Amino acid sequence: MKKILLPGVLAVLLMATTQKANAQWGLTGNAGTNPATNFLGTTDNKALKIKTNNVVRMTFTGAGKIGIGNSAPISRLDILGSSTALEPVVNIVGKYSGAVDVVGLSASSTPSDTNGIGVQGRGNYTGVDGYGNFIGVSGEGVLGTYGYSDVTGTSLDPTGATGVAAGGNVGNGVFGYSTNATQNIAIWGIASDTSTATSPVDFAGYFQGNMLAWRYYTPSDSRLKTNIQPLGNVLSKVAKLQTANYNFKTAEYPNLYLPTDLQTGFMAANIQEQFPNLVSDVHLPSKVDKNGKLISQEADIKVVNYMGMVPVLTAAIQEQQAQIATKDAAIADLQSKLNTLESRLNAIEAALSNANAEKSTATLVGATLDQNSPNPFSQSTTIQYSLPDSYSSASLVLTSSNGVVMRNYTLKGRARGSVVLNANELSAGNYSYSLIVDGVVISSKNLMLTK
Repeated sequence: MKKILLPGVLAVLLMATTQKANAQWGLTGNAGTNPATNFLGTTDNKALKIKTNNVVRMTFTGAGKIGIGNSAPISRLDILGSSTALEPVVNIVGKYSGAVDVVGLSASSTPSDTNGIGVQGRGNYTGVDGYGNFIGVSGEGVLGTYGYSDVTGTSLDPTGATGVAAGGNVGNGVFGYSTNATQNIAIWGIASDTSTATSPVDFAGYFQGNMLAWRYYTPSDSRLKTNIQPLGNVLSKVAKLQTANYNFKTAEYPNLYLPTDLQTGFMAANIQEQFPNLVSDVHLPSKVDKNGKLISQEADIKVVNYMGMVPVLTAAIQEQQAQIATKDAAIADLQSKLNTLESRLNAIEAALSNANAEKSTATLVGATLDQNSPNPFSQSTTIQYSLPDSYSSASLVLTSSNGVVMRNYTLKGRARGSVVLNANELSAGNYSYSLIVDGVVISSKNLMLTK
């Protein structure tokens, strides 16, 4: 019995000793491990591979590089998604119920201020697609967020960075903020200008909607210019411009985002007739989102350089002002001549007035008019008068009560005279009669005819 049992006992003791000497990781967990000496891996320059379903899923190279889905990683962590499924290759979700921000993915690379990229995304369509209830993508560095798109083929529309905002209070598709710099530039857009005056195609900024800015500047330094020519006479051209109130065809061009309210402005074709360099024919490209949905439709339109109209209108005002100044000078000259003529006329009138006054004074001497007798009368009445020794003309004028001259008797002779009025020649009523000598009314009296 002892000879039979001894080998079994020795076998058990040998197995226990072997297991103790060769510490192994248990499938149901381990206890009493020493972090300083215990590890899962290799002690030589060999790769460690982990399989599921007899397929290598993760590889740890001897150089310390980790590959997921990649048996030959070239980076510290190299993840390859080769499935045809549409789920993300890497999905990181940070959940926290408190008030502190939770970062789903944080990557830093800070060797210096001139290089080091925290996150770099490359894709045939989208390099980085960020979405969040608060912040989709947050970048910090000399280049906080950098978008680069380099594709070949005219059928593609490469976009360096796209910002989309939907809902909320104030949506910002792209927001730029710069402060505390020597020169602050919130958003910088550059387009290599290969355009011409008749058909520009390059735009540093393309905005379909209202623009709001406190100030607007455009380069106007003479050191940047050549072939400087004055505008010349433009007033006659400006007079031919047509201004109008109008509404855009928003229903016909729904994806151009044209204003819906009443507009005031020029007609491009009309301006082009007078100032062709201020009007251009432009092709507005279409734009689709990553799902192929139309965002902005294409169109071929005429555009007006409204800023260029400012010097044109200024030149027109200057030209008009020169004309006004010339006319003002002519008016002033005519006014001076008129004042001279008026002074001479006043002098002449004063001399004539003095002469007439002297003549009237001489004429009045000896000129008298008596009251008719009888008055009232029904058959006839006699009007007596006296004429001066020297006069040119004299008359006795009989006027009705409504101002109609009924009789005009020319008087002759000197000293006393008389005129007889017969009742049968007049209608009953009130009349007035006046003695006029050399155009001067000597006296006027009233009479009454009764029948």
